[in-house]
Amino acid sequence: MERILTAPDCGTATESRTRVFVIGDSTAASYGTERYPLTGWGQVLSSYFDDDITVSNRAQSGASSKSFYYNYWNDVISDIKAGDYVIIQFGHNDGKTTVSQEDNVPVPDPNRYTDPNGDHTAQGSYKWYLNKYVEATRAKGAFPVIATSIERRRVSEGGEFSHSDDLLNYSQSAREFAALKDVPLIDMNVKTFSMYRRFGAEGSKKIFLIADAGVYTAYPDGKTDNTHLSEFGAHEIAGVFASELLKSDIPLKKHVRR
Repeated sequence: MERILTAPDCGTATESRTRVFVIGDSTAASYGTERYPLTGWGQVLSSYFDDDITVSNRAQSGASSKSFYYNYWNDVISDIKAGDYVIIQFGHNDGKTTVSQEDNVPVPDPNRYTDPNGDHTAQGSYKWYLNKYVEATRAKGAFPVIATSIERRRVSEGGEFSHSDDLLNYSQSAREFAALKDVPLIDMNVKTFSMYRRFGAEGSKKIFLIADAGVYTAYPDGKTDNTHLSEFGAHEIAGVFASELLKSDIPLKKHVRR
């Protein structure tokens, strides 16, 4: 039987409630019931905080750190107030390419690509955009938290898991930047990869949008997507974030439901 996923309750923040903004890509974004069981981990994150926290999930499907900055960030930063938190998770779309019309070969997507190896002072680099988010957040008296990209499910025929090279590159870039600018970091890339291995080659399928034909109305022909999450998977990923938050020195951890 198909379960109906209720829309997240983002609520209206009061002066007494701390707000947690999530900015990122489709792995964290919110989706309607018409696409169930597709669910982003930011969509369910409020379940892991007490009633003093309001989660405002602003993650956008298809966004890279670059495209989000130019298309959505102004609306987010205008809503942020002192004492709020901003969770920053990009990487899945920062390595996007497009096809050159002249040569019909892959070239960096001008709207989304960022250089994972560039310095934070080099405009167009991944670190440059991370720096923009961090500086603007801190200028508001709010607190940035960087989360490395959640890993994809990549399993060989022999059942061995492997990392995605692009996500490794952007995650390492995020670690370097966080250390340089003294920004708290939750290493979701490492932790999610470990979680998939614990579930195993077969068990990890339920974390992702993988379903047989006829199971879900939204996917009558079935679906095999090893990047995006099921409702179950979104909760598992959000749970990883909450668990890592508890181990950190980030004051927000006192609001995590145990």
